[in-house]
Amino acid sequence: MKNFKFSLLAIVALVASFAISSCTKDAPTESKKPDNTNNVSIEITVGDATPSGANIVVKTKGIKEFAYIVDKDVEASAILAGGIKTTIEATDELTETNINIQGLEPTTTYSAYFAFRKAADNKIYEEIKKVEFTTIGYGDSVLTVVEQKHDGFAIHVQFPEEVKAKNNALRYSTTSLPMYNYSKMNGAMEIDMLLYNAQQYITDSKTIRYDEFYSYERDEEGDLVPDGAEYADPKVPGEPGIFLIGEYAKMENPDERICLVDEDEDGEYELISVYDELTYLDRTIWAFPAGWQPGYYLPQFDFVRWASEVGSEEYDSEKYWTGYYEKLQVNTIEPEIMDANVDIKITEKTPINACLTFTADEEVLLYNIFICTESEYQVNVLPLLDGNADYMRWFTGSYFALMTFGTETTADRVCELWLSDWFVDTKGLAGQDFRVFVAGIGDNEGKLQSFNTTTFTLPEVTLDKPEVIITPVESDDPYSVTFNIKNPNYGTNDISEAYFACNYVREYDNILKEYSYSDLLKEMGNPLHYDLTAIEQINSENGFNFTVASRENATTRLAMLVYNWEGSCNNPDAPGSKAVAEAKTPNAAFPVRVENALFTTLCGEWEATAPMQTYVAATETQEGYWKPVGNYTSDVTIASGLEYPESLDNSVYDIYKEWGISRDKTDELYDEFKTMAKQYNQRTRGFNRLLCLGYNFTDPEYNLGIVQTPYDLFISQEFSSATVADMFYDFGPKWNLEIDAEGNVWLPINIEREFPMSAFYYGIDYSFYMLAIGNSSYLGAPVYDKTGKLVLDSRFPVEVSEDGNTITIKPIVYNYKDQYGEAAVETYYPCVAQLQYGQATPLNPRVCGDVVLTRKAGSTRAAANKAVGASATTSIKSFGKAPQPMKRTYSMTPLTIDETKAIKRIVREEKIDNSEGAFDARVQALFKQMYGFDFPAK
Repeated sequence: MKNFKFSLLAIVALVASFAISSCTKDAPTESKKPDNTNNVSIEITVGDATPSGANIVVKTKGIKEFAYIVDKDVEASAILAGGIKTTIEATDELTETNINIQGLEPTTTYSAYFAFRKAADNKIYEEIKKVEFTTIGYGDSVLTVVEQKHDGFAIHVQFPEEVKAKNNALRYSTTSLPMYNYSKMNGAMEIDMLLYNAQQYITDSKTIRYDEFYSYERDEEGDLVPDGAEYADPKVPGEPGIFLIGEYAKMENPDERICLVDEDEDGEYELISVYDELTYLDRTIWAFPAGWQPGYYLPQFDFVRWASEVGSEEYDSEKYWTGYYEKLQVNTIEPEIMDANVDIKITEKTPINACLTFTADEEVLLYNIFICTESEYQVNVLPLLDGNADYMRWFTGSYFALMTFGTETTADRVCELWLSDWFVDTKGLAGQDFRVFVAGIGDNEGKLQSFNTTTFTLPEVTLDKPEVIITPVESDDPYSVTFNIKNPNYGTNDISEAYFACNYVREYDNILKEYSYSDLLKEMGNPLHYDLTAIEQINSENGFNFTVASRENATTRLAMLVYNWEGSCNNPDAPGSKAVAEAKTPNAAFPVRVENALFTTLCGEWEATAPMQTYVAATETQEGYWKPVGNYTSDVTIASGLEYPESLDNSVYDIYKEWGISRDKTDELYDEFKTMAKQYNQRTRGFNRLLCLGYNFTDPEYNLGIVQTPYDLFISQEFSSATVADMFYDFGPKWNLEIDAEGNVWLPINIEREFPMSAFYYGIDYSFYMLAIGNSSYLGAPVYDKTGKLVLDSRFPVEVSEDGNTITIKPIVYNYKDQYGEAAVETYYPCVAQLQYGQATPLNPRVCGDVVLTRKAGSTRAAANKAVGASATTSIKSFGKAPQPMKRTYSMTPLTIDETKAIKRIVREEKIDNSEGAFDARVQALFKQMYGFDFPAK
């Protein structure tokens, strides 16, 4: 490709010359010997030539500046106006300047024209000096660096004849030194780095360019390639880049897999190519990238030797290439060091904080700040830089540091930053050493730079570790428990932060198999200190009463991790710790028992039918609307309670044996199951209810046509749960019919008191609820006003025909006055929905009329429902305060925290989590952003 850089520069300079000089043209003279006229000395010597340019030495005295262009003979004033310029400070002394001309074509003769300005009178020197040089060829080298810039570089690849003879290709890629080192340290191999490289490969010689201009794919003429690749790996001045290139053969079959096998069982492993994924899956060591088209994907690599040496001291992923491979480190041009700097001052140090003040000189345009602990510097930073501390000069302002360490960039003349504004959490940093780096920039391209660094240490803590005492408070409420939380050392060692984890004992015991209390609270604890009133009361004589929702006859455990202002914390795992306590709820009091024949006559098999509607999303020309889709049907079983056998079949023991559970332990679990099943049935009848199983009124994709009882889940080979209690939470679809003393039948909904309709199929994150859904709101529980008066009950009226063979579930109709005082009505139907953040998302399609159950005459199944698409509709808010659904696990929602009292502090938009896992996550996210695929660790 012809390089027009210098020619275009000369044309621009020539145009500029008409405004600043006469049209008299100075004749160029060959600079073969020194010119010592008029106290001016000029000598130009051509040094070594390269394939892309030459090194030229210019010796001057009495000259304040000079400039040059290549390939064009123009006026001196134009050269000085538009050429590549050098300024000389010591004009009275003989000064030597080295010039590296780049970007030219190989084996070509060029002329360089130099113009000078005299120091004595500021006039242009009378003669233009000309030198000639001839660039050399590429020779036998495959890789030749042909240009280095402040923001990138260019490499010419002389395509090897032996690769061409095999009809193979060379895949190539570039990355930053930190990203390359991180990839290597975490098991990634060069064959992967080259494979996932935006499909960059060549089958002939080519000059490859990486800089800001070429950050988007361009053709040989420099024009953008439509829908071309984007190379998101910007470089800063002085930053090393890693260029990789390797040989790959063509692969045609997307199912091809490279496997190591020992076909003759003689201990000699062979490399074979197969397409039978199942047979060779466990022996596959490399596979064609899934979903890609045929292409150059097979690295010329000794997989057999590689597999035998992985993990050994001899292992190095670069040494197993059998075809051409090369790695080249190419540095961008170093910035010029400027006299201006950014001063760093550390003040107001405490065990958890310090104030860092940065003051920039006027010449500093902007500056980058990087702060880290000494351990983070040694473990995470230096290994990325080949252990070279001098590399911090460019690393502080690099894209990698910005995206993975959250470096701060500011143009403020004076900037004040606190450690607590930098790190996610400064607790536990007392006594640690810190490093601060500042890279100042003096121009918009980063060619002028300053650098400063300092260290400091936070003081050690002075207070004892804080304490907290948790005491259960007696209560007869079956749906909540209360704990009193108190700091016994209030006034002398106040608690400033408090985290809690609250759960049912069964679930807690399972969690503690993997976590300690301390680890659980540090990783997943809920902050209690957002409620300032809670913290004030904890640090008081009476303490703070903390109430959480619970379920009937359940033991709830609360554990707490608390901190004082110095960042010290208690140890809830210590023997006899008072930071852990339990409270148990009583059984709910049953209403007056109702005796009615319906408890017997309604039991049996039914087929339910309901009209359905689906939501059609809005388009540019039409608003969203509801569209009728006909009737859906569902099988429904009505029973007085759950059925289960008294003993287990041997096949069930076999299932549990496969899971590593003994026969005795299985019997123990089933005894617990039977106890809970009896309690469930007693509760169902105690509340004058019948159990209904089956409610397939949404798109078939949600599989609500599958009914599973707790016993079905207990003996299932596919379903697994943490506890037996989970089976009673998950089973379904389940709902109830309730019969009152007058013989009226209702379908009650109260998600605060009852488990979800179904949660076994999709898991805990996809629990399905039966809710009363209207056009603009939903009901999940009865709604009361501030005085405790019932505003709207969340139970559907149910009609039973005289012959007892038809049950009709009617809608809830709410008549009210709208905001204009006009009569309005909201009609609610029993629909399937999901809950999130207090809003309900009805599933598509949804019930829009009476649900009619007809008694079955035989064992026929309801007809399959037609799929209309399982997309969810727009979420709707609750009528009144959003009800809190009954929890199965996770840390429970507190009822006493007022989020409006939380303190909000203005800090950096993104603080830095300096934990190892968080650092890895940030680097791997950057990797995926740059290269478009997941980090290829082995």
